[in-house]
Amino acid sequence: MTWHVIMTKPQKESFALKKLSEQAFTMYCPLRRHEKMVHHKRVIKHLPLFPRYVFIQQDERFLQQQHVIRSTPGVSQLIKRGEIIIPVHDEVIDSIRSLEQSHQGVTER
Repeated sequence: MTWHVIMTKPQKESFALKKLSEQAFTMYCPLRRHEKMVHHKRVIKHLPLFPRYVFIQQDERFLQQQHVIRSTPGVSQLIKRGEIIIPVHDEVIDSIRSLEQSHQGVTER
């Protein structure tokens, strides 16, 4: 299966994911673990590995409903080269998933 990249509005990755998932699109947003100390307490958050970018799986709905994707709240644009929407192959997504798993244990301060 092929995937594509969507640029979201700033800090709206989760919102765009929710709205696109509600419309029956298959979405993926790689996350990384971010840990910091706040008032002497450890706070752990999961932040986007690629801020402002999420992946959407190409299917029949994607091919027929691209205008719906572009007009979804939180979405800025589909990533294109000229008028061609750039594909991302499964192998790349699999590599990103592996990278995401390796970042789950990384601590940042």
